[in-house]
Amino acid sequence: MTIKQLYIKPQGWPRFMSYIKSTFVWICLIGLLASCKKDDPQPSVQRNWIMKTVRHKSNDPGKPAVVVYERGATNNIATAYKNFNLDLSKQDTLSFTDIDQDGSVYKFIGKWRVDKSVKLVLYNLKETTLGVPPSCEDCDKNGIEYFIVSIAEDQLIVNRLYTSDKTGDTLNEYILEPK
Repeated sequence: MTIKQLYIKPQGWPRFMSYIKSTFVWICLIGLLASCKKDDPQPSVQRNWIMKTVRHKSNDPGKPAVVVYERGATNNIATAYKNFNLDLSKQDTLSFTDIDQDGSVYKFIGKWRVDKSVKLVLYNLKETTLGVPPSCEDCDKNGIEYFIVSIAEDQLIVNRLYTSDKTGDTLNEYILEPK
């Protein structure tokens, strides 16, 4: 057998290689299309929320957080949170019922937005309750800002980004549920 005979390919070889190449191309295309599926949409904050649980965290790192309100509990420290309502059901427009340290209830209207999927901002807040409005320096400046810890269909967990003077300079965590 000569060297030339060793390097001669059988007649079916080009046809076989063509089949392998086309099969490989189809497998790659199917894999590419399968990887391009849309992600499941994230739950939206756009709904009407009521308070489920409130934790006040002291600025002192040695002190633990205190649960001041739990929906349905009989031993709540801050019972007025039962009146809390954050209605974000309309795009960009909000209705907000808040409380202060002495249990007074205040109603606001304004606007809301979510920045970079992690920050909920309530801004352009106007107090609509009769009586003396709470000291709300944040209402006129940047608004009230919350860090979004998690969003689910049945729960929204947010933390205030800075201390709240209306609750005694505590950092607050709010666990909200749909109304």
